[in-house]
Amino acid sequence: MGKVIQIEVSESVGVLLERENILKEILAELIEKKLNEYLLTVYALDSLTRESKLTEEEILEIEKEIKKGIVKKWENEINSGH
Repeated sequence: MGKVIQIEVSESVGVLLERENILKEILAELIEKKLNEYLLTVYALDSLTRESKLTEEEILEIEKEIKKGIVKKWENEINSGH
């Protein structure tokens, strides 16, 4: 069994998750999958930039843009039902 964490969701989502265990399981799997993707991306980018000649400010700006892109991708997936 994995580590249990708590997240805050809207009241309506909370009610659905309390009523339907299958929804809770699906959500947990989805969150874990997306979190793994995100963490692997961040780790890979960190590894690629570790020996970079870029300044920390430039790296932070690139990281910010990448994170925006990831969030946008996830929002598009959620909105399209995937």
